[in-house]
Amino acid sequence: MCFTPLVSIATAATEFSVAGYLWKTLSSRRLLPFVVFILLLGTYQFTEFMLCTTDYAGLWGKVGIATYSLLPAVMYHQMYNLMNKPYRKEVYIIASFFIGLIVLTPSSAINSTCNVLHVSTQSIIFKNIFLEIGYWAYYIIFPTIAFISFTKMIIKTQRSNTLRYGYKIAIMLIPMAILLSEIYFIFSLLYKVDWEMSWVISSALVVITMLIIGAVASVPSLQSTPSFVWAMQFVIISSLITGILLYMVFPEFRYNYPSIYCQFALLYTLSILLLLKNIDQIPVSE
Repeated sequence: MCFTPLVSIATAATEFSVAGYLWKTLSSRRLLPFVVFILLLGTYQFTEFMLCTTDYAGLWGKVGIATYSLLPAVMYHQMYNLMNKPYRKEVYIIASFFIGLIVLTPSSAINSTCNVLHVSTQSIIFKNIFLEIGYWAYYIIFPTIAFISFTKMIIKTQRSNTLRYGYKIAIMLIPMAILLSEIYFIFSLLYKVDWEMSWVISSALVVITMLIIGAVASVPSLQSTPSFVWAMQFVIISSLITGILLYMVFPEFRYNYPSIYCQFALLYTLSILLLLKNIDQIPVSE
């Protein structure tokens, strides 16, 4: 949960608005998965709001799990579209299998808890070791394969790029900042940092990342480079790490962690917005 239902619904409204704006302004259908990704982020925030403000926690918990279960497939799809390469449609079959299990699970079997700090939701998938392994394999492997392929293409493109060394460092500050945010989040778990302090520092790191992205994006010669595209895609794929930490690792450790998913969700939305704003001018395809 994004600390309060009001913040959660405000985040959802922001993401729906950005998705609507992009839907109207996109110049190519191949970029639609990015819009879907933002819609899924907004939908998840909306389900958390409904989970915490209505009497249908099981139902909205089910919708929430189904929503973020589709994110890896959409992320995989969007990266291959960005490379102008065909993607394996089987990824949606796998996603549909897990979503089907979630949807067919009785709402009474969905354990959803809303408290001051966060929302915790568990499905039948996480109660069966084989289903859980399969789920997290799907969640990690497909986007990782796509990102590795995307990175190789960017490296190939960069061989003929004359971007100044200082500019390259500026762009690399973006993935470094997001990694620092994730590392601190793990640190707060291992050392059981006070939740208020954890929330403040994690939020500050996310804001710093946004400021770095904004600063880099304000330089036309930087935002129109393959390196910038890669950095934005790195931020987007880091959502997998955040998801795994919040929905798998932290609950297993029984750490009463503060949710910062709203902050990260806005960061991912900003990255997609800046990425698509300049994508037609960026030579990222082979």
